[in-house]
Amino acid sequence: MFNKWDYRFTNLAKEVSSWSKEGKQVGCIIVDSNTNKVLSTGYNGLPKSLKDTCLPVLSKDDKSVLVLHAEHNALEHLSKEDYNKDLALYVTKTPCKLCAIKIFNSYANIKRVYYIPSNNASFNERYNSQESLDYLESNGIQTIPINTTIDYTTQIVIINYLSHALPEENDEITVNYISNYIYMCSTLINNLDNYLKKNTSQIDAINEILDEYNYKIILKFVQEKESSSAIAFLEWYDRYYRVPF
Repeated sequence: MFNKWDYRFTNLAKEVSSWSKEGKQVGCIIVDSNTNKVLSTGYNGLPKSLKDTCLPVLSKDDKSVLVLHAEHNALEHLSKEDYNKDLALYVTKTPCKLCAIKIFNSYANIKRVYYIPSNNASFNERYNSQESLDYLESNGIQTIPINTTIDYTTQIVIINYLSHALPEENDEITVNYISNYIYMCSTLINNLDNYLKKNTSQIDAINEILDEYNYKIILKFVQEKESSSAIAFLEWYDRYYRVPF
């Protein structure tokens, strides 16, 4: 589950992409995950030693040699003092294979790469998108697809479910309970929905999960274990609540 900072940083990377003078604009930022401080930005364009005013006079062949991708420029602008921090990289496209190699081989301690996936098959084929992601993952760098369009389906279903399940009490108490429940449990419920792959609609699947595992038990697990792992929950549930045949 993404937090508000992930969406903010992704939107910031999109803003940075608009600074590019190239036709296909891509933006990238590198962030200290512990402080949420932006440490570096980059977009596809000339290296920092050259001014973008040179672009109009460059031939296509010159551009192919001189123009750096957004990830490359962001790494170039990252201060050496920040290399060992817990870093996350946000980029508006899937990294190409060369950028994936650059990210891994850099001295920067990048643990996670957030990217906006492309549905363009020719783009993915040209830039070896899946191969790039596999390369990063195989070298211990987590790759996380993110879209700035937030899906509130899980939260809406939970609100509807709890509004019927909870006894009629003071409205303020009920609203607070539902708000806290969504904040604490929606990630686990969404992970269970993805993990169980129920052969129903998403709305029906979430309602089934709330019924089958009991919404109070789901809350108890999150409070006690401070975890949103579907596997950990199912193991815990089987151990303490599954009725043996």
